[in-house]
Amino acid sequence: MRPTRLLAAASSTFRRRRLYTAAAVSTVAPSSAAPPPQSAVQPLSTQFARPSPARGHGVADDLASSLRALLASSPTVQHAFHLLRSAALDTRLPPNELVDAVLSTVDAGSPAAVTLLSHVLTCLSRAASDCAAAAAAYSRMVTRGVVPDAKSRTDLLVTTARGASAADALTLFDEMRGKGCYADAKMYDVVIRACVRGGMHCDAVRLFDEMAGFVPTTMTYNSIINGFVKAGMMGSAFGMYRQMRKKVKLLIYVRRDGIQPDIAAYNAFIDTFCKQGNMSRALHFLVLLLKDGLTPDVTVYNSFVTGYKNLKMMAEASKFYYSMIKQRVVADTEIYTTLIDGFSKVGNVAFALELYSEMMANHVIPDDKTFTALTHGLCRSGDIDGAKRLLDDMRRLDVSPNIVTYNMLINACVRDGKLQEAFQLHDEMLSSGVVPDDTTYDILPRTNNS
Repeated sequence: MRPTRLLAAASSTFRRRRLYTAAAVSTVAPSSAAPPPQSAVQPLSTQFARPSPARGHGVADDLASSLRALLASSPTVQHAFHLLRSAALDTRLPPNELVDAVLSTVDAGSPAAVTLLSHVLTCLSRAASDCAAAAAAYSRMVTRGVVPDAKSRTDLLVTTARGASAADALTLFDEMRGKGCYADAKMYDVVIRACVRGGMHCDAVRLFDEMAGFVPTTMTYNSIINGFVKAGMMGSAFGMYRQMRKKVKLLIYVRRDGIQPDIAAYNAFIDTFCKQGNMSRALHFLVLLLKDGLTPDVTVYNSFVTGYKNLKMMAEASKFYYSMIKQRVVADTEIYTTLIDGFSKVGNVAFALELYSEMMANHVIPDDKTFTALTHGLCRSGDIDGAKRLLDDMRRLDVSPNIVTYNMLINACVRDGKLQEAFQLHDEMLSSGVVPDDTTYDILPRTNNS
């Protein structure tokens, strides 16, 4: 029989037996109770494995037969990828049986075994809703003496960090290295960033220090810097930043390693200093950003606008706003809201209204914070009618007024002696589903005594 006919016959048999096996499984009596769990501590990868439904061994046997026939008919193992993918994702063959079926056709020490099982691990890692199947398959491969390639192991680490936790990804990574598996820069990067996201900063730094022989990527540096900044560890963040700057200077003529601070790294410092009111330090990092040939984005501008607004230095905030417009950086809702709030609080409600009109003309949709800031300014200036007209704009834009907005309007009406309007606003608030708070009732009882 020719190889192509053999493959066709094997595939047909595989399909028929799969149906027969499925029918047989449905009629099998329930098995006896599962044995008690082992008390010994198991490796992390085995902890992810979940019991699979009972299956006959015919499906795995048919896979092995089809795979053996396919490999016999083709000199390259890549032709078997589709068959393995179907067995892993469509037939959902249990990971242990899938690995064993492959190793029944190729020697565990051969390059073919590494190629085939690496493809299996990649398929399971990228397509699984969780990391159970992929982790169980990896554990079986290592037990059978096969180490999948670096790319598939990286896929497994990504899936573990996403589907389990940063701690699980770190444990699995340490387990891989403990068994002598080669770890490349991408693996380190995946696990370091997972540790930073999970708040495991000390572990992230430990792995970073262990990257002997590797040049960390910009993303790795930025992840650690951002993690330190968010945790308030500014000294550590500066140390990592200086190390990155030093690396940039060493590679200034040779950019092959691609290490260069990006907007995210710079803005981590800029935003922190702006929130602290230390604008001179924030400006220092802006200068460094520009020297590196980078262009500030909307997040950088918003940090400066917010920083100067908090210091009530609206003239400086306006300079950054106009600079942003000049550089054709599109202002977002957050920047407009910050400016409107700042100018409203310093009494320049007229300019706040101009910004609101400009915002609407540019099709930037205000949110409830925008309306709250503008309502506050109008109420303070005594323009209650103007503040109430904002409610119409909110309804038109399908923005729900919050409790703060209603309280400001009610308080303004009470202060102006418009008690009936105050109670009307209270009733409107109730009908819209906004629950009054203590501030609301601190305002309204005074009307009963008036």
